[in-house]
Amino acid sequence: MRKVSSEPKKPFEVHFYNILTVVLCVIVALQVFTRYVLNRSLSWTEEFSRYVFIWSTYFSVSISAYYGRHIRVSAHISLLPRILQKIILTLSDMIWLCFNIVVIFYSIRFNLSMFEYPLLSETTGFNLVWIYMIIPIGFTMLTVRVFVNMIKRIRKDVTISDQRMNV
Repeated sequence: MRKVSSEPKKPFEVHFYNILTVVLCVIVALQVFTRYVLNRSLSWTEEFSRYVFIWSTYFSVSISAYYGRHIRVSAHISLLPRILQKIILTLSDMIWLCFNIVVIFYSIRFNLSMFEYPLLSETTGFNLVWIYMIIPIGFTMLTVRVFVNMIKRIRKDVTISDQRMNV
């Protein structure tokens, strides 16, 4: 007999986010240790921790979209009939998807130009295109999550609720 887990499925982004959070903590701890215990400073730790933080932020945005925890004003929507709720939420998601597609398009163009005209990091000296690559990646993940949630809402009777009340 197979045991069924009661824990809900987690998005794959959670694993990347957890790894990046651990890396960020280790880098900052290393920075504090070398600065205050060894009286030395590692110049790359501050810059690298900033880049890891940026990447983890984009993964967390996708995770919050997966769970439907993005900030939105929902008090007025919940007062409407269910069909009108679906229409308004679908329309707002479609506007959001259009915005994401524009950001993805221009961030890809920008990243491609950075291969031709590289912008190098001050401390580490590597091409910052690898840091900026998270913008099209993150917005693509976000777009997929918003689209899937929109389809679920249309196909099923999924309603929006104020996530602050679901604690």
